Amino acid sequence: MENNNEPIVLGTLKKEKSSKPIFVFIVLGILIATVFSFPYIEDYVKSPDNFIGKIYTSIFGEEEIIEEDNVIEEDSLFILNSQTNINIYNINLTSISLNNNIITYNLKAINNTLNLDNNNYFLEIYGSNKNLLERIKLTGNLTNKIEERTFTFHDLKFNSGTSYYGKIIILKDEEYEEVILSTDESGIASITCQKLSDKYEYTFENYLLKRINHTYAFTDTSNLDYYLSLFEEYSNLVKTINNLGASASITETNEGFVFTASLDLEKLINNLNNRYYYLLNKQAKIINYDMKLEGFICN
Repeated sequence: MENNNEPIVLGTLKKEKSSKPIFVFIVLGILIATVFSFPYIEDYVKSPDNFIGKIYTSIFGEEEIIEEDNVIEEDSLFILNSQTNINIYNINLTSISLNNNIITYNLKAINNTLNLDNNNYFLEIYGSNKNLLERIKLTGNLTNKIEERTFTFHDLKFNSGTSYYGKIIILKDEEYEEVILSTDESGIASITCQKLSDKYEYTFENYLLKRINHTYAFTDTSNLDYYLSLFEEYSNLVKTINNLGASASITETNEGFVFTASLDLEKLINNLNNRYYYLLNKQAKIINYDMKLEGFICN
């Protein structure tokens, strides 16, 4: 049968349906909802109060939770009085009393223990105009047992009726003001600091501490019991220092006694209970600043 070159229609194709806009909005909505729900999903997964959370904790361990009460801004100032409660750097400082030129306060570690000597911790004192007046160096080992501490200022007197403020800071080594020492050709120099009966001579090599010479002269024998007790205390210290590989001695005089110690820090294992016995290689600028802050005359 002839078709006379006429085209034959075998079938027809359906027009492709265009994608509907509503589908795009549905997908977009699911993505947005998923993103915003991430924090809630994370809290649920990490919560030990549900089955999934218990599995997560057993695998990855429990997250450390920081109590909001212990988180403060470093620049925050607290009024200093009996109600003061400062929590920062694992330090809790409370119950401040200001009387004449004396400040009394309670100090403890928030968690476990803290060796304050590992960093340069200070309590800064500000006046009513929020101007910095003085700093107190916080030292020693803290536990969770409250310690009462007292500090006497030499150039600051508190006025009753005036508001004073404070905060705790860590002063970085590079923030200390540089000190210029007269060094010899070997880079050896020294600083001598004296207050009342105590004299400390610090010897540095290239501005790093190497040796300490300490002299303590006690000249009050009016209270014999106290004199004997103090003499025994320093006699025991002499034995301890000598046993540690350094050199110390005690000599009685007509007025009392004189204790001397020569500490070569490169040989001495420093576990002596004296915050002025700084560790090997302590920077000269830090010692000079801290000792002057304590009321020592240093030159």
